[in-house]
Amino acid sequence: MNRQKTAGTIRLLKERNIRRARVRIIRTRLILFTACMLMIMLMAKVVAGKEAVVDANTTPTKLQYKVVEVQSGDSLWKIAKENYSEEFKDIYSYIHEIKECNHIRGSVIYAGHKLTVPYYE
Repeated sequence: MNRQKTAGTIRLLKERNIRRARVRIIRTRLILFTACMLMIMLMAKVVAGKEAVVDANTTPTKLQYKVVEVQSGDSLWKIAKENYSEEFKDIYSYIHEIKECNHIRGSVIYAGHKLTVPYYE
């Protein structure tokens, strides 16, 4: 009987050590994943910062916002084309900016809604 208790205790200790080793492995992987994600985000920020070079010959413009009421038949694309200017990277990033300003996830807008639209003065 004493041998059975000892064998059972040894088995429990082994299982506990295996669980601890698994937890250590998971923690290590989580730390490595977090470090990799931080490095990727840092590199993306550095690359994005390099795109913000301004030509010295251009006159500085100021970003403004206006409210546009959506009419029947309007779409984000149509509103973006009417208000787009060269200061924005392209029409797609401008549409993304309009969606961000108005907390729109999809591309559906409804007549009568008011949208905040960025533009350069």
